[in-house]
Formats: sequence, structure tokens, C-alpha cells
Amino acid sequence: MQIIHATVDRVIYYNEDNHYCVLRCKKKFENIDIVGNLINPKPGVELKVHGEWIVDPKFGKQFNSQFIEICLPKDNESIIKYLSSGRIKGIGPSIAKLIVDTFKEKTLNIINDDPNKLLKVDGIGKKKIKEITDSLKKDLVSQESLVFLQSLGISVKKSEKIFSFYGAECINIIKNNPYQLSYDLIGFGFLICDQIAISLGVKPDSSIRINAGIIYVLEEDSQFGHCWSKKNDLIQKVSKKINQPVEVIDQQLKTQIEQIYQWNHNGTEAVGLKNIISVEKDIAHLVSNRKKFKFQPNKAVITKTDLNPTQEQIDCVKKAMQLHTCVITGGPGVGKTTLVKLILQSLLSNGKRVLLCAPTGRAAKRLFESTGFESKTIHRLLEYDPITKGFKKNQHHPLSIDTLIVDESSMVDIHLFHSLIKSIPQHAQLLLVGDVDQLPSIGPGAVLQDLIFAYPTNVIRLTHVFRQAASSSIVSNAHNINNGKLPIKNDQSDCFIIDIQDNKKIQDTIVDLVANRIPSKFKFNPLQDIQVLTPTKKGLLGSYNLNKVLANQLNPNPVSIIDYNDQRFATGDKVIVQRNNYEKDVFNGDIGTIQFLENNTFTIDFNGKLVKYKHNELDELSLAYAITIHKSQGSEYPVVVMPISMSHFMMLNKNLIYTGLTRAKQLAVIITQKKAMIMSIKVNASPQRLTLLKDLLTDLKSTNFNFETT
Repeated sequence: MQIIHATVDRVIYYNEDNHYCVLRCKKKFENIDIVGNLINPKPGVELKVHGEWIVDPKFGKQFNSQFIEICLPKDNESIIKYLSSGRIKGIGPSIAKLIVDTFKEKTLNIINDDPNKLLKVDGIGKKKIKEITDSLKKDLVSQESLVFLQSLGISVKKSEKIFSFYGAECINIIKNNPYQLSYDLIGFGFLICDQIAISLGVKPDSSIRINAGIIYVLEEDSQFGHCWSKKNDLIQKVSKKINQPVEVIDQQLKTQIEQIYQWNHNGTEAVGLKNIISVEKDIAHLVSNRKKFKFQPNKAVITKTDLNPTQEQIDCVKKAMQLHTCVITGGPGVGKTTLVKLILQSLLSNGKRVLLCAPTGRAAKRLFESTGFESKTIHRLLEYDPITKGFKKNQHHPLSIDTLIVDESSMVDIHLFHSLIKSIPQHAQLLLVGDVDQLPSIGPGAVLQDLIFAYPTNVIRLTHVFRQAASSSIVSNAHNINNGKLPIKNDQSDCFIIDIQDNKKIQDTIVDLVANRIPSKFKFNPLQDIQVLTPTKKGLLGSYNLNKVLANQLNPNPVSIIDYNDQRFATGDKVIVQRNNYEKDVFNGDIGTIQFLENNTFTIDFNGKLVKYKHNELDELSLAYAITIHKSQGSEYPVVVMPISMSHFMMLNKNLIYTGLTRAKQLAVIITQKKAMIMSIKVNASPQRLTLLKDLLTDLKSTNFNFETT
């Protein structure tokens, strides 16, 4: 690697998103072009550049930098340019010239070592001196930290993120424990930190590395829904991840590790992250305390209505009115929505203050459409604050309600349920509605299952399929799958099953169905009405690839295109929101269409609401011609097209197929390899999640609560 010194003469190109730049610089008596990453480059700044000379086919000879250091200038003209570059607050070109005219080449030393001398310069007072000295110190520390971080192979953008979090202590913190990054910042997992640690000379068997490996595996397990791990399994996994003997891992677990709990769980040695176990313990206490509250039952009021309730439904309403905490569960076509309407009618007749909510924006919208009653996402109900990343509604500022109805509650993980239960006043009734046989929450825990296990008498389980729903093959096949039976083929029904063995032919069939056959035969709009659901993101039949081929087929000649993170975003494309954005008033799972692109900003139509997304915000979006079945939870679509292949074998289970099929309202088409379908219905969901909540609730119910950790 070569090192050259040069001064920025002109910024030819600068990308604010990743700080990539092309700089025309002066090196002695020649002009050179330097390419690389530098935060906010300005003319006049002196650089020390580490890199290599290259010859670009289009732009010719350039110096390709690995990382760039900003050097303190030495001559008067360069000092003026540096001070007035915008890097130092409180100094513009005129004040910079006055300072340098007064102190010459000693200017920077004066600002650092004897700043009060600046009082000699007209227009500078003590307040201005503090602003200048603080800014210069921050800039110097920032440059030192950024060079240090980039020398470890960290990108400029990530280096900037690290420095903004740790500030002046950045270098010391990372030198002492590079794995601290994985605990404090999103985007810095164990593997990245491990590479940094190797660069810093951290020994492979050091305690900080083993601790980080243990926490990494526990976090990995939590991403599969587990709240704790079996100690023996954990040791084996950590040993493989960090390539250390199991004895070393076992010995480290005998020491006190700040972030974890260890305990005996029904005869099994268990290990869990404190931030997860503490949440489960608090949920258990909050739910148990509700049981101690003397609840005043509501009177069931069944008025004349076009709902025509059965006696079973009337009995269910009466039971729900008596319960302080109630779970209503059942599959498709069993009347959950009708029961919620009847309960809502009774509660309003009792003069109760009722609120409805659901985990996602689409689920909340569906709840509103089915009940005619306002419904919000849980985040909006609890008034999520993006600045504090917490909720304004909590135990200190609870919801003003008598009853809260939560739909699609199987999707709620322990963290969201914890926030929800804290916000409900003790007197208020809680009604949880959901299909326990659908996929569990993406986050850790199995809240709905655990509540049903601990409080079976508080459960209303609907099983009777009503005649209108029974005529639907979507409904009957969903129940077949849930009962471990193969779906029945019927070419005259609303659920078609196509057997194809070759994955490429399955892909081509999906494209043909969406673009041609379904719109032609059933008059559905391929963009608005048809949704492809797939078990995985990766692979030929994963959402990434299917989005590419469907976008090329359904939107072949867009007016404008932007490439971002290996995805093509173009005018006319169908996109889905990946995470809630309260400033834009759009939510995870919302689907829209890109209308036009102007000044690197897309305008997207979400059901008549136009929302702007800048180029650097596109990581909040993904193409939505095809989405994963997990992503579809809480949503319904007129038409669902779903591939089931052995290429998905790691994900296949009956709950996944059941969840995907029950997203379809009018038409479902399953393209499957028969072996994959047989395998799916034989696998009874993903492995049982390791949770603590059901045991805690059971123990508290019997007043035998005894949870001791080390």
C-alpha cells in the first residue's frame, strides 16, 4: 500500500449516503484524482491517503484510497481554508482570515493551547472561543477515531456511526473490548467484531471473546423464537462458532457473565439473556396480578342484528363478558370476526370504553373493515416515540379504556406484549383474538400459546366451520393441512393445486399465472389483487429472485429506475414497507406502488396516500411482487400464489403452509412438488420454542413461584 500527501482542490463527486467521493487534488505541482470515502470533503483540506494507483477504463489514472486521513495544515492559506471549510463551528471565511492574519502559522496551536488569545481578534468573545475550541477538539478526535476505525477495515459510514455513539472514548472502548460494538449498536454482529478483535490481537481463547460468542449464540437462538437455551446445546454451538474446545466454554459459563442468567429449568440446565428473561418474568407478574383484581363482569347484550348468532356464539359472548383476560382462538371460517362484533356490540351497550388494535398496519386495517370500528397498530395505540424508542403509554400513563381487543395476537412477541400489558389499567378487560395454529411471532416467545397453556379456562376455542365457509376449498384445505392431511384437488373450486417437480418450471409457472392466466380467466389485477407468497427469501423460488423475474415481466419498461442494495426500484413497481415509519404514517407490511421519481426521491402511492422516500431511505422498502409467508401474517389478499418446493425444506412445516393458504380470500393456487407437500404436513410446526412464561404463569397461579438464577 502506498501513502501520498495531497490538498483537495475541487470536489468532483460526493455521495452523502456512503461518503464516496472523487477529489481533484494538488500534489506538489501536479493535479491528481483521488477516489475513496471521506466525510464532507472540502477544498483546501490537506490529506494523507493510503491506497494504490489504478487506471480506470473511463476516467484514466486515479489513486484508489483504502482510507484517508485529514492532516492539519501548516501554511497560512491552508489554515484559512481548513478553518472556514465548515468543519469548525463558529468560523466563516472572514473570521478565519482575521485569526490567521493575527497568529499566522501558530493559529492552530493557539486555539488548542492558549485559546483566550483569540480575544484579540475583533468579533470573538468568550462564547465564540468555547464554540471554536470545542469544535476543533471534536474534529481532531473525530479524525483520529475515523482513521483508527478505517485501519481496522470498517467502512467510513460505519466508522461515523461508531464515533457518533461513543464520542471521544471511541478508541479506548474498542481497544478494551471490540465486542462491545455488538452489544451497543445495530449492524455490528459478532462476526464483524471478531474480525476487528483479530486485527487488534485479541487472543482466540480470551474471556471477552468467549463471552461474546455465548451472547451471540443466545441472540441467534432468540431469532428463532427461543427465550432461553439448553446449556449443553449452547456449549456445543458456541464451540463450533468460535472454534474453541467445549471445556473452555463450559469453564467460562462458571464465571459471572453480566448479560446472562443461568438456572435449572425442570431438571435442565438453562441459560438465557437477562433482557429476555426479565421481560418474561415481568409479563408473568403483570398477568398474574390481573388475576388477583376483582373484575366486575359485563352483561352480555345480544340485540337484534343481521349477524344471526348461533346459540354457541351467544354462549361464547356470555363467557367472554365474564372474563378479565380472555383468549379467543380458532381457524378460518369458524366465526372469530362475528364473535368479535357481537362482543363489541355488548361492550358498547354496557357503555364501555373499547379500543381495538393489531400488530401490523394491514391487520389493523382488516380489523376496521370487518368491524366498522376504529383500529390502530399496537405501536400507534401505545404512542411509540422514535426518539426514545419507547412508548408514551405505560404503567405510569395507561390507556383510558375499559376493554382492549387485540387481533392477530399470535404475532405478538414478548417485547411488544410486555409494553402492551404494562399500558392496560388493572380494571380493564383484555381480549386476545388469534389463530394459535398460525406461525408464531417473528420475535422471541410464544405469548398466545403460553397464555392458553397456563389459563385454559380463560380460552374460547372455536371449532365449528360455518356452512358458507365450509363451501370454500381454501377453508376446507386449510383445516386439512392443520389436521395433518393433504389438501384435496378440485379444479372447480377456489383452491387449485398444481404438481410440478422442476424448480425452474415452478418459477416460470408462477410468472405465467400472475401475468397471464389468472388475470385472463378470473379478471384479477396482477398488481393489486395477486400476491405471491413463498417460504424463503433466498433461492430460485425465494422472494428475492421471484421479485426480479416478476418485476421484469409485469413492469418491463419503467420510466425511471434506481438500483439499491441489489434491488431494482422503478416507477410502477409494487413495494412493501419493511418497518414502521411514524413520520411518514406508513407501517410494516403496507404495500404501495411507486408513482414517479424526481431528484432521487420516489413518490409511492399507498391506497391513495402519497408518501415520499429518498434514495437513502430505500432500505425501508422491498419489492413486493413476492413476499415471505412470515411477512404476510396479519394480511389478506384476493389471490395467493404459493410455491412449495424441496428447496424450501429447512422451512417446511404445516403451520407455514396453513398460514400462507389462509391469507387468500377468493382464490389460492399452490404450485408444489408432491414430496414437499407431504413433508410439510408431517412436520408439526417449527421446533417447540423454549420459553419461560408458561411455567412462570403456572407457578404464580399455584403460588409456588420460585425462579432462582445465577
